[in-house]
Amino acid sequence: MKVCLIDDDRGPIDLYFEALQRKFGDEQVARILTLPDAVKHLAAVGSERERPHDLYIIDIMMPSVEEQYFEVTDEGLTSGIFLLKKLREAEQKLGLQKPIPVLMMTSVSQPEILERIGKATHVDVLAKLEWLPSELAVRVEEDLTR
Repeated sequence: MKVCLIDDDRGPIDLYFEALQRKFGDEQVARILTLPDAVKHLAAVGSERERPHDLYIIDIMMPSVEEQYFEVTDEGLTSGIFLLKKLREAEQKLGLQKPIPVLMMTSVSQPEILERIGKATHVDVLAKLEWLPSELAVRVEEDLTR
């Protein structure tokens, strides 16, 4: 099972990445650190040049100077929702029968905002600093076995 973590944050995300590697093995966990690289990866998946991962963890807000990488939501500009849409487009192009599991992560911790984003995207939204790395690894394992 391959997991892809898309996040530019080098702080707690490094700990999440290491916990996922311990849980699944170094070769099973990929990390994409920039928004343009994430867009390129998802374009390659959609054109069948790359195999999709079994689960994606996507940061809701990654910096970019290019406005084309953002979606406007009630919470403002969000690159993560743009990436989620690109992943869903790739799934359609590949003819996948069910969507690839996605967890969205954010620095925002207000429950009402997390709930609104979750309802809008139909994926679970997690507050970054509220999850221990080992807890996230267990959560990912649970999502992969559903």
